[in-house]
Amino acid sequence: MVSVYEGSDVQLTCILKANYPATEITWYNNLKQHVIESPTKYVLQHAAAWSNLTVKETDGLTDSGQYWCSATNAVGGTEIPIHLLVKSKDAKLDPYTGTLTYMMELISKHC
Repeated sequence: MVSVYEGSDVQLTCILKANYPATEITWYNNLKQHVIESPTKYVLQHAAAWSNLTVKETDGLTDSGQYWCSATNAVGGTEIPIHLLVKSKDAKLDPYTGTLTYMMELISKHC
């Protein structure tokens, strides 16, 4: 799970380790909609074995939920779920860690 305060940008990272490189990496948002880059809301960055989705100016009501990184290659495909929790700026700090922020989630999956 990735937690962030409302109004912050958050980067979700999908790292793929496979014998065959991914030929297509697609992100889906919390409404299961294909994410298309939009400078005001979503920024996508890709390389051969990883992909980043930056959600800009997060909002607790519209951005919290499950996101998916979908990858396909010559031998198949997989979907990697990443849960984003957008917390109100008025939320209390975690009593054990003293923080609520995780700015990046690293997920590895073999295709």
